[in-house]
Amino acid sequence: MGHAPGAAIAAEPPANLAASEPTYGLTVSGRDVVTHIDPAFRASGGPVEIEVKVRTGITDLAAMKETTSDRIWGDVDANGQVDIFDALLVGLYSLDASIAIPNDGDIFLGDVNRDGRIDITDAYLIATYSVNPTDPSLPLRIGTPEIVVSGGKMYWVDRMTAKIQRANLNGSQIEDLVTTGLEQPTDLALDLDQGKMYWTDRGTSRIQRANLDGSQIEDLVTRPGDIWSLALDIAGGKMYWTSTAWPKQKIQRANLNGSQIKDLVTTGLFQIAGLALDIAGGKMYWTDYGTDKIHRANLDGSRVEALVTTGLDSPNGLALDLAGGKMYWVDRNKIRRANLNGSQVEDLLRRQYPESLVLVLPEKKMYWTERGGSGERGRILRANLDGSQIEDLLVTELSSPRGLALDLADMPEIKVNRPPVLDGIGKQSVAEGELLRIDLVARDPEGDEVTYEAESNAPSVATVSVSGRQLTISPVELGPPQ
Repeated sequence: MGHAPGAAIAAEPPANLAASEPTYGLTVSGRDVVTHIDPAFRASGGPVEIEVKVRTGITDLAAMKETTSDRIWGDVDANGQVDIFDALLVGLYSLDASIAIPNDGDIFLGDVNRDGRIDITDAYLIATYSVNPTDPSLPLRIGTPEIVVSGGKMYWVDRMTAKIQRANLNGSQIEDLVTTGLEQPTDLALDLDQGKMYWTDRGTSRIQRANLDGSQIEDLVTRPGDIWSLALDIAGGKMYWTSTAWPKQKIQRANLNGSQIKDLVTTGLFQIAGLALDIAGGKMYWTDYGTDKIHRANLDGSRVEALVTTGLDSPNGLALDLAGGKMYWVDRNKIRRANLNGSQVEDLLRRQYPESLVLVLPEKKMYWTERGGSGERGRILRANLDGSQIEDLLVTELSSPRGLALDLADMPEIKVNRPPVLDGIGKQSVAEGELLRIDLVARDPEGDEVTYEAESNAPSVATVSVSGRQLTISPVELGPPQ
């Protein structure tokens, strides 16, 4: 259910009348409404406020509240609407990040274009929305509730304890899934459609799979070399992996059942660590901590490109934000990101021993693992995509976790539903003794049916009614000016 910002219709003293003349006039005002003042409207009971509400035909508001928060993208000052003041705050923040945000608001709701930055581009988009919320050039998230991820599971392998485990996304309810037959598991990927998990084990030189609960383990590829990373193309029925066995480092591919193994890239590799796929774009990306570079190529291994070739130090886990045009990776004691072509490298945060990395874009979060070291346990953590608000999710029962994969399948689907917008009413006139009637027109961005309501807070002075989309204001009994 959506509400357009209402047109406030109030009977109040016109500004141009002397204070000694207690005559009341009619003022029609509000967002997207041209202000109109009619001094001929008189009321003996004082100011009258009438709010016009516009509603869409969506009625399942309760279901929506279960999956969204009351925080709105673009509403950085937490006043319940996205307006020019939010645009001003975002613009000021882009110049001075120390500015105070009123109402305990959250400046990170200003990242309406999902690029991980709060800048003048966001300010412009918010300003545009405040004038015309249905502008087709605006990002879909602006003006919509923030999505809160509350369900799902995370899976990982632990090289030191030789286990595969899972837990809730908040770190609770840890389960051991596979505890025997493993030597040095290194990576893991999920096929949620078939209820399967796949993993590599450089100790046993195998690629295996099992049900999500760890049952029915199958050998898929045996003795493929010193395998490391794994990525799945579920729709295409393929799995990709990296083999770092000297001197035949490779990127290879096979069917999901392990048949038809094919070499894709066999030259220019040293110690391939992270592997990520852009299926729609027909590309695969990888990190090489032996050459300290990040590359990409076509999915068949052709047209290899070097993307980042300087400033790296043992790059490892890799993840893609294709909609945002970004790649994220672990670089020894940092998590970094850049454009998909390798430009604009940014340091996001510094940590000890980060390894694998996963993005949850609807939640605007990244999750990663850290191996133990210097007497410390391994960890699983998460943070905002810009590196802020780091949270420890799991510290106990971990030694050297990596190969992190997330199951978000049990999370409810979020339907973007933007509020309808009331068209400007324009100037109105009414003869003395007659009723004021206003035709209301509202547009719903999703095309849902729109209905109208109105109510008066001073019904003894003026009442309102709505028939279809016509609003009628009826003064009760006009007494002498007060």
